[in-house]
Amino acid sequence: MKSMKKTISAITLVIVGLVIISTTSASVQIPKNGNKILKVETLNLEYSTLKAPTRNIIEKQPSNSGSSYPLTATLLWTGATHNAVDNQLNTVVCGFSLPNDETNPGPFFTASSDGGVTFLEQAAGWVYEEPVPDFPEIDSCHDGKFIGSMVPGSGDTRGFVYKMECSNPTDTTNGYALANWDLTDLPSPPDTYHFTNIPSESVGGYAEANPAYQDFAYGGTSVVCDYQLNDGPITYGIPVLVYSSDASNGWIHWFSSVNGSDFTRMNIDPITKKSYTVCNELTNGKLFYYKMNFGTWNANMQHTSAGSGHITTSVAVRNVNFDVAAYNNSVIVISQRSNGDVVAYVSSNGLSSVTEVAIATSASNPKVEYTDNKVAKCSYVKQDGSLYFRETSNGGITWTTEAKVNEPENANIPSGYGVSDICGIGGTWWSSSGGEDTLYFAPIGAIPTLPNLNITSVTGGVWKVSATIKNSGTANATIVDWTIHVTGGILGLIDKTTNGTIDTLAIGEEKTITSDKIIFGFGAISVTVTAICDEGASDTQNAAGKKIFVFLII
Repeated sequence: MKSMKKTISAITLVIVGLVIISTTSASVQIPKNGNKILKVETLNLEYSTLKAPTRNIIEKQPSNSGSSYPLTATLLWTGATHNAVDNQLNTVVCGFSLPNDETNPGPFFTASSDGGVTFLEQAAGWVYEEPVPDFPEIDSCHDGKFIGSMVPGSGDTRGFVYKMECSNPTDTTNGYALANWDLTDLPSPPDTYHFTNIPSESVGGYAEANPAYQDFAYGGTSVVCDYQLNDGPITYGIPVLVYSSDASNGWIHWFSSVNGSDFTRMNIDPITKKSYTVCNELTNGKLFYYKMNFGTWNANMQHTSAGSGHITTSVAVRNVNFDVAAYNNSVIVISQRSNGDVVAYVSSNGLSSVTEVAIATSASNPKVEYTDNKVAKCSYVKQDGSLYFRETSNGGITWTTEAKVNEPENANIPSGYGVSDICGIGGTWWSSSGGEDTLYFAPIGAIPTLPNLNITSVTGGVWKVSATIKNSGTANATIVDWTIHVTGGILGLIDKTTNGTIDTLAIGEEKTITSDKIIFGFGAISVTVTAICDEGASDTQNAAGKKIFVFLII
């Protein structure tokens, strides 16, 4: 492994422990289609605080070169194994591991700007400590950014939480950054808290509305790990959530009363900004979930609890591998049981009630992705070593007939977690044909119609600034929130922000927005214009200019 100097940046992480204090239950009427209704238990939570660790910034490796393409399916990378993928519109970001690379082993991230037709010939990677991490995860923040994570390698007993932040997917030199939280020994005199042995992790991204928080507020990272207070007894497999609260601080939430978990998945609803984190419980076969309000911050810069509980499954078997997706309070948890069945637990009310729906038999590695209101697709690997998928347009109550991804490279997929993934416009899979590991991408199912926002111009004028927003996508954009922020001037006295909302921006339509405050002052100015709609499309444009008398010149 190439030796490179590390830069260390100290970041204080504030710790929050969530303690269960009461339990209630709820039930609903059985629908006519005969799907099983599951009991959902609701838990109320409270928290306490303590001090926390430093955050280590990890030095970037030189970009790596990929392989030639295209084939029938896009050959994304040779030598790649465990993988994850997500997209925003036509931008696709993929994480993958290169465990056998003699020079730079470990996870890497690369991207496509044309919907997966071609991928970059470079990937972003880092210099990792031994043991090298594996199982990269990736999720869109729905504002052009992506958040990722990975777990420590086998045999690593530390509490390392790796977090990747991607601000520009197609720039593998400057658009990706990686750091790790070390949760192994967290002092809070007279106590020390220990979080160790992380077997599983997941991430959820969201679009932060406050421009002042957007540099650090990418989302959260969920892990399961062992927990110990001082030298007391160890609680094995508790759920933990970590997220940043400013450029230097963060929070960690944990549930010490929930134990015996070895797998977790997380997703943040892009509409409600509520996170859904799901963990299995090995002792009873249930799924534990908890929700956080990522759309709001309290006075301590915390995301507050939105509730938690258990999904009681219809049969007493383990949920060994699962995924979760949420959109506008509709939630789908798709799970591989220890008996080989794949089922979906679907909810239209944020998991207050849940219906169980059969998906497949003799299958593994289930994945699910929402693409619109009530519209989702799922994928899984069957015993023939091929990737299959189904789609729903009613929130998961009914699904299309099972279909195999129709690509000749869709074969020889190993069993286990992390061998395939799905996003809104396609999916990835690891094929081991001919003894060579190869990662492919291909379109899967219906390609969603989505808006695409472009800020096409930023212009000055008398006292004010204007900009044009155009929808160049294939669907209407609704509730387009926009901001014009002007700063600068002599002594920095100019600081004006205008916010507004366009109810609907039709396909091909463009509208002009204008600052509504008279901008006084003189000197150089900076202008930032942002726009984001309920469907998740967004754009940001920066411009520089001058303020001379009554004129703003851009």
